[in-house]
Amino acid sequence: MRFKTVSARFAVAAAVAGSALVGVTPAQAAATSTIVCEETKQVEEASYDVNSGCWLQYGDRVQISAYGSIWSGVWLTGQNGPQGWTNMAGDSKFPMTNARAFSLLAKTNGNYRYAGTGTTFTYYGSGSTLYLRINDDAPGNGSGAFTAEVTVTRG
Repeated sequence: MRFKTVSARFAVAAAVAGSALVGVTPAQAAATSTIVCEETKQVEEASYDVNSGCWLQYGDRVQISAYGSIWSGVWLTGQNGPQGWTNMAGDSKFPMTNARAFSLLAKTNGNYRYAGTGTTFTYYGSGSTLYLRINDDAPGNGSGAFTAEVTVTRG
């Protein structure tokens, strides 16, 4: 009888401990992730797609932060940061028409997304190089550069 009671108590304790492992908090999950790529890249106004040096796999968490300034090459305008102008590009000459003109973009699997001064996203594709670009309709007619810091974590 004593053996059955001890075994039952052990089974209950194991079940409780096992269910606690399933309820992992985001902070605990982040603690188990590994940095697989950490790069700092210059994205010049004259550049097209700039290879970040990071290869993404399904589930990777991408964090980009950016600073610096460019002059777009549009006369009678000043410099702007990675957030770009306040208006959307709205013209098919720009890589991403529904993002701010002259802002920093990130590209995976041939698709651009707004990055601005910073963004974080989870990659759900089947594998891609991460590229950076300025949402510029005429690269090379202005000056300056953004500096982008990219961190990719996995797990």
